[in-house]
Amino acid sequence: MTPDTSYTWMVRASDGRDQSGFSAPVTFRTDPAPQDTEPPSPPDAPVISDVTATTLTLDWAPSTDNASAPTYQLHADIEGTGSTPMVGGLPETSTRLNRLIPDLHYRFHLVARDLSGNVSAPSPTAGQRTAADPTASCRAGYRPATAGSPAAVLVTNTGPTPLSGWSVRFSFPGDQQIWYASHAWAQHGRDVVLWWSGWADEFGVGETEDLALELAPGTPAVPLSGVTLNGARCTED
Repeated sequence: MTPDTSYTWMVRASDGRDQSGFSAPVTFRTDPAPQDTEPPSPPDAPVISDVTATTLTLDWAPSTDNASAPTYQLHADIEGTGSTPMVGGLPETSTRLNRLIPDLHYRFHLVARDLSGNVSAPSPTAGQRTAADPTASCRAGYRPATAGSPAAVLVTNTGPTPLSGWSVRFSFPGDQQIWYASHAWAQHGRDVVLWWSGWADEFGVGETEDLALELAPGTPAVPLSGVTLNGARCTED
């Protein structure tokens, strides 16, 4: 947060699909910052432990600062698609991340920030692929492109529960390249992953996701292979 600044906060609740109204607001002003221009030392690389399909723990050695106790901002790079802030203002040197997506690769780094707003150099990076969901089950099919619509992977959730976050993996039969997909995606050679994390929606039991793909010339003439949902191999239509 910014020193010597007024903030007004409200809270709302979500059950995964619907959202409540907002709480009553609360307003406060942060303290002025010390007059300091020296940044904290870089944090050490985070150490990853207790990994499940949707959670993991990160621990790191603290930074030092000449004037104040630093806080930490955690960044994640998901499957090589670019760094994005995940958690900010952490005063501790440990955090448990929840609502991660199963069977997806994350790379984490930290920066430290002091009360004057000075920011450290980034820490080294640590990577981890989340575990597969042992309860996941699916059925998959492929729809070739036509003159009026793009190609698509069709994935049905046949598992016992709705999914608030999911990843789908498959392999192309040749050297096809994705130009655009209807969800977040990454391509590693022939291997592709698409994913989604919805705060106000779910992938319901029996529901089919239509994962549209705009492909470079060379659209597959045969169904894609090895389709998985949250790490579970799908049966193929």
